[in-house]
Amino acid sequence: MNSNKTVSPVIIGGVGGSGTRVVAEILKELGYYLGPLNKANDNLKFASYFRHPDWFMKNIKTNKKAIYTRLQRFEKEMLHQAQKRTTVGWGWKNPITHIYLPFLINHFTELRYIHVIRNGLDMAFSGNKEQLKRWGAFYQIAKPQNKTELVQYSLEYWIKANRRAINISQTQLKGRYMMIQFESLCEHPKEELNKIISFLNIEPNKSINNLSSIIQKPSSINRYKEHDISIFSQKQMDDVRALLTETRGE
Repeated sequence: MNSNKTVSPVIIGGVGGSGTRVVAEILKELGYYLGPLNKANDNLKFASYFRHPDWFMKNIKTNKKAIYTRLQRFEKEMLHQAQKRTTVGWGWKNPITHIYLPFLINHFTELRYIHVIRNGLDMAFSGNKEQLKRWGAFYQIAKPQNKTELVQYSLEYWIKANRRAINISQTQLKGRYMMIQFESLCEHPKEELNKIISFLNIEPNKSINNLSSIIQKPSSINRYKEHDISIFSQKQMDDVRALLTETRGE
């Protein structure tokens, strides 16, 4: 592994189900080491350290040093494995990475962050509610009491999580973050792949045609059209529109 890459990880985050798996697959194909992974390309080591909302919310108030201590341990273990391999760089993908952004930015001063965003209306009707269930309290979202609230609160989580990640990126990662709209990646794979390669500032080891074969448009795109979206408030609809407009073309 090239030593000048060791201090600059590329990390991928987003609300669960946004398409982070595909982006991680692209980075793997480009030659990045992303750690021990599950089928969704989630970094299992990161999950073992940081997939604990109670621990995080306790320490963010009383003992931030504990979070940095785990980050140091995680970094050491990742670099130990990365150094054994021939790679263009290292990093990881785990959807909840966006929650830890302020700590990651302080610890990895040259990191590059890729945030994947997918239409919040589709996400609200997804079966993937893992982040809402585990991290909803972090965004002061109550536990849903019925199926309608589950969908409504899913959209609210999507709005708050993406807004926070975008605000942090814009203010603290100028020039070192990239927003990827999953729908754009599916509709215009070659164009979006060129943007990713340019953002990473690397010479691709594979053709764009080969890389674009990784990207498959799922049938679940626009699934919200099969549901009653009148359950959402006008503010929520406006927020979704604003976020998608803001991230389009970033």
